[in-house]
Amino acid sequence: MKIRAFFLDKIKLFKSPNSNIPLLQKSSFLKYKELYMFLLDRYKEVAIEIRLKYIYTIRQYYQYMFEKYTRHIIKLQVIITIALMCFNDQYLYYYKIIS
Repeated sequence: MKIRAFFLDKIKLFKSPNSNIPLLQKSSFLKYKELYMFLLDRYKEVAIEIRLKYIYTIRQYYQYMFEKYTRHIIKLQVIITIALMCFNDQYLYYYKIIS
């Protein structure tokens, strides 16, 4: 079925690493909303398959991005902690608190 292949090809675009998800959603899926509604009305099982594939793909994308975000936050916390420790040591040494 050509409509199924069309939507699945659009979903594959989300898997590229630097994809702009909101732009792709607007240009690919909102633009063809009526086509999906037709598919849902006439071929419900195909429409459900496309929906599940879309949900799974988007979930993977956001899970990856969240994990990447948390890794960067942890690295930033470590860098800030090290910087504060160095600052405290220099401060204490300057004011002769430690010798």
